[in-house]
Amino acid sequence: MKSPALTGRHDDPGSPRGHLRVPGKWLDVAVSDLQGNEEMTPSALAAGVAMNARIHQIVVAPPSVDTVPATRRRVRIDARAARRNDLLRAQLAQALRGSGRYAVRQNVRVPLTAESRRRVHRAKGAYIGGSLPCGDDAGESALVDMVVIDACNGWVGGYAFCWGGSHSARARRRIAGELRAVELVLRAHVARSSASKDIATATVGIIDGAADNSESDDLTISLDEIADHFDIRFLSPADSASSRRAGAKR
Repeated sequence: MKSPALTGRHDDPGSPRGHLRVPGKWLDVAVSDLQGNEEMTPSALAAGVAMNARIHQIVVAPPSVDTVPATRRRVRIDARAARRNDLLRAQLAQALRGSGRYAVRQNVRVPLTAESRRRVHRAKGAYIGGSLPCGDDAGESALVDMVVIDACNGWVGGYAFCWGGSHSARARRRIAGELRAVELVLRAHVARSSASKDIATATVGIIDGAADNSESDDLTISLDEIADHFDIRFLSPADSASSRRAGAKR
């Protein structure tokens, strides 16, 4: 690290005694000890003062403002959207179990593999298809909000719940990438971890209660699409609340 250039000496005309001028400012320099030494020549005294100034500038001076990291931008999460997300998840799980057709597991950790990650990266978020062996339980994994199994029809689905506003855009992109990787290994994971050995198809989706089904991508399932997707009778949280209020008025 190169020390700052020094201009002038402690005894320059116009400079305060005990100060040294550097570009743009005066620095206090402790020179009393040096001046107390009568054997020190003026040139040696000047050199000592210059060294003190360098130490002050390099070590003692506060860091530049440029070295302070920028304030991290806060991500605002809609608390109401998060509550609606949790309510939708609970109601859908209840409806699926009540159908008598599906087995439902929640908060399932699915082991991933390096190959599943590579394929997702190459596909850049698009549908991949196919199936891979699942990873080791001790390795990398993804947490899936809900796994739904239809053993009679040989199908399994993995789902995340992301009501618009309940997650940041960055978190949603990460979830989408993880679901694509889960889709590749979900069949093998279910076959290994349960009695459902005849699973032929695995799908994944993001259930977004605030999504517009006319603008949704192939991974997003809107509120209006839930009943058809699972082939069950399902009332949204808002419809359920309306039905309860109407019944109370009768």
